[in-house]
Amino acid sequence: MAGSTFQTNPVDLHKLLEECHRGIVQLPDFQRSWVWDEERIKSLIASVSRAFPVGALMSLNTGGPVNFKPRTVEGAPADAKHTVPGRAKSSAAG
Repeated sequence: MAGSTFQTNPVDLHKLLEECHRGIVQLPDFQRSWVWDEERIKSLIASVSRAFPVGALMSLNTGGPVNFKPRTVEGAPADAKHTVPGRAKSSAAG
């Protein structure tokens, strides 16, 4: 699509969860909390474990003219809130 500013960047689920756990990936403070019921969560986990496509995760780089106050992802350890959010450097070994 000409002029599109969107990119797809496949990320391993384990790496994404690790970055959430470490506080590298955080949410803007205005993002609502989790609202799914247990059955929908189980269904999502089953789909991910079977490598079914489950949609997209949109992310926003930090910095620039507007900086939103970050908050850690629910379930991350308390010390993760002391991490400055940003993308971890990926290794060449992948």
